[in-house]
Amino acid sequence: MSRRFLVYTLYITVVLLGLGWVYKSLTAFEGEMIVPLRRSESVAVRPATGAFSMTPFQRNVPPDALLLDNEASWRALDGAQNYDAAQLPLRIFLEGLRIIEEEPDKEVLQWHHKDVVDELVLVGAELLEKDGHSITIGESATPWKGLVLSPQGQPMAAVALADGTGSWSENLLLQSGQWSTLGQDLSILFRWHKDQASAEAASLDLSRITPARWGVRDGKVIHWFEQFSPGTGVTLSDDTEAMLVYVGQGEYGIPMKIVVELVQGGERKEIALEAGNEAEDILFEAPALGGQIYCIDGWEEGKARVSLLSVDRLPRSDWLEAGEEFNEEIRLQQVMAHAVPVSKGGDTIWQRAVTVDEQR
Repeated sequence: MSRRFLVYTLYITVVLLGLGWVYKSLTAFEGEMIVPLRRSESVAVRPATGAFSMTPFQRNVPPDALLLDNEASWRALDGAQNYDAAQLPLRIFLEGLRIIEEEPDKEVLQWHHKDVVDELVLVGAELLEKDGHSITIGESATPWKGLVLSPQGQPMAAVALADGTGSWSENLLLQSGQWSTLGQDLSILFRWHKDQASAEAASLDLSRITPARWGVRDGKVIHWFEQFSPGTGVTLSDDTEAMLVYVGQGEYGIPMKIVVELVQGGERKEIALEAGNEAEDILFEAPALGGQIYCIDGWEEGKARVSLLSVDRLPRSDWLEAGEEFNEEIRLQQVMAHAVPVSKGGDTIWQRAVTVDEQR
């Protein structure tokens, strides 16, 4: 009797252990939590495996579709990968950080050849051989200025200008619809369009380029005026009244100088501006006064039509892709529909010159 009881007990124990192992396999979730400083989180994530599990409440979704407690935390994940997410029965609050050991910074070059991706750790200037190619690495990293993709961004372009010595300037970052005036001889206008036909029509119809305009900044909004009639103006969100009171005409009837009166709470102040300047939220653009104008009309990532207008030559234009030059004076570096600018300072992005088979 006792022997049979022991056998039954052992059998039941094995069955329970097996069921426990199966249950654990179905409910176990090994992942990571992204917890911002002084915030809490209750959702863990892991790269999507495709294996059956009862725990995830989200399966095989891109990072920006994860239902995290902190919406912005998904940006810390790999955007090229999908994830599973599990709701934990607890919430973790990150009160502070103490770094025990920090790895030294290293520079890694990703080398893509056919279907293989290798990572090469760089140490100073180097000459490498990889898959039959000669790779020359520059001496040191320098700060990079350009555009990065962001869903909250706006249409922007980055261009470089020839400096007359065989080199190129750092990137000039352009917002759609805004002029960039460089000295008295050069102005650049970037415009974003819905399709290629609209971009081509705009580049051919040069009469649509405004010779001059003035504006008033009202928070994040700029009120622009293409008419230079005294008395033109606007009432801002803080009840300040801005009105054009004087226009000094230049050659060909293009305004050279304006005076704008600001009235707030009974106090009056006059702001005098010359073309191409701004002061106290008053802006005055007159790019037609420059020697030449470049118009950049984009409609697609990395592509644009670049046109040159000059007082001493007929208009010329050409379609460019990122990295191509026009008129040996301007190089199209980037064109994006949703971009944010990255400049020197703050969270700086660094770059190093890499030459592959004598092509930089």
